[in-house]
Amino acid sequence: MPISGTWWVSKTACARIPGALSRAGTDWQLDLIGTLPITQSQEEGLALSDLVTIHGFCHGQHYTLQGCSVEITGGPSETFEKIEPGEPGDDQNWMRCSVQTVLRGHLVFEGTLYEQAAFQLIGLEQWWPLSGFKGAVSDEYEAPPGLDIVCHDDTRITITARDKRSQTDRSRTLTESVVVTARRKDGFTLDWLQANVITPLRALVAIGLQTPSGVSGLRLVPRHEHGPDSTVTGRPSWADVVEAQPARTAVPGRSWRRPPALAPGAETMSAFIPTWIHVARTCAVALDAVETRLRHNSLQGQLLEAVNAAETLQRQLHPDPGEFRFAEQVRQALSDAGGFTSAQRRRVRDAVKFTEMSLEQRLRRLVEGMGPGLSGWLFHNGGSADSWALCTATVRNVLSHGFTPRYTVHTDPAALIAMTEYTRLVITLRLMAEAGLSSDASLIARMDTDGNLRHVQRQRLVDWDQLARDIGSRR
Repeated sequence: MPISGTWWVSKTACARIPGALSRAGTDWQLDLIGTLPITQSQEEGLALSDLVTIHGFCHGQHYTLQGCSVEITGGPSETFEKIEPGEPGDDQNWMRCSVQTVLRGHLVFEGTLYEQAAFQLIGLEQWWPLSGFKGAVSDEYEAPPGLDIVCHDDTRITITARDKRSQTDRSRTLTESVVVTARRKDGFTLDWLQANVITPLRALVAIGLQTPSGVSGLRLVPRHEHGPDSTVTGRPSWADVVEAQPARTAVPGRSWRRPPALAPGAETMSAFIPTWIHVARTCAVALDAVETRLRHNSLQGQLLEAVNAAETLQRQLHPDPGEFRFAEQVRQALSDAGGFTSAQRRRVRDAVKFTEMSLEQRLRRLVEGMGPGLSGWLFHNGGSADSWALCTATVRNVLSHGFTPRYTVHTDPAALIAMTEYTRLVITLRLMAEAGLSSDASLIARMDTDGNLRHVQRQRLVDWDQLARDIGSRR
């Protein structure tokens, strides 16, 4: 249903024109009768668009459209005498703009930071271990205390379970939802919130439930206001983020009474989440490769994404040494032998330095970083971690560098699936271990009863030791 009203930009707030905001697939678009003073570049070539903020008033509510750019314009001004925006006759022109973010209920001006945000995550109710439903009787509800978390950059996050009641003559309903609230003293932008708070928490829930998650009900409190149309009345005013395509992911068959395997307990949650957020921010590439979501690229593409992410993660968690002794020995040997310029010696040294630790070694170290408990569980059946590392590194190098091997494992769907799923699980367990998830007997027991994790651990697609021997014999 289009949202019709009047629209303007802050620098020409007195000139308001009619238009309708509507959903176009997964995005928003604004169709205007008339034009707004928005610059539309006529130059060809790849470039970043100048994004503007458009304000509106529709059905008794204020709207703020952020990240707007002109898609197309039309009307008499395109073929006859130019009519400036707001002048008589401009209503014969029209303009269509693409919109990135829609805020409802408040006017937010360009440059405004937010001081507070509240949102829900799909699946958080099933992931969160605290609930007010302690007894067997549905009316017995006592909200559990909220969990206050202070991140490493002083961002404060509160996670609370809230009840919602409704009643009619013949029915009474009591439901519970889990809400995340984030605050930051210096303020934040919506992009910062998405990257540094929402994405780490969403990925944590998705990894734990092994189901895609998403954000819903996002609300923001602007930190400061300026401009002639400010609606501040002395108390914080919330602005709702309206999604063009609301998240509808379902999480079937889950209960907060049976927490997921890869999740901290209630008693360690306050220490785990700040560390997890720090790890997720630092290792964003690896996190993106393992967060549960629908992927459309080929098996080879998925394997490359996973293994490259694993290599990146190992480099981030285990930085290379400051000195590369073997590379320096090679450079010195070339210098002593003579016949090479200093530039040639540096080139050889840099090449040796880059390969001094192979991808196979990096993958092995990534497994070692999981700890003996997790690595022993993962490679309990079907071969050793060393064999998995050799096979996975060899196939990645073939696909990445275009080698012509004497084996065909890089085209075998079964092997590609096994390598990809194992690599993703190695990354996931290494991230969890880095964030402080205890790999004690209780975690191993939960993993043994998790069907999805056990499904990967007990794969019968390949035998890593046998595959490693086949590859080694044909090198």
